[in-house]
Amino acid sequence: MSDELNARLRAIVGAANVLEAEADMAPFLSDWRGRYHGRARAVVRPRDTAEVAAVVAA
Repeated sequence: MSDELNARLRAIVGAANVLEAEADMAPFLSDWRGRYHGRARAVVRPRDTAEVAAVVAA
């Protein structure tokens, strides 16, 4: 993820809601059965629909 995008996401949702550490992202990257696993550069946790729209636009 580019530094510019990181900065934009942090400005939108706050630094605490952009997870980048593997341990922090782990619960979001597999299904409840443990059969499917994903990879991500970050997990973004918007608080409301306005933040969702801003994250998608970014």
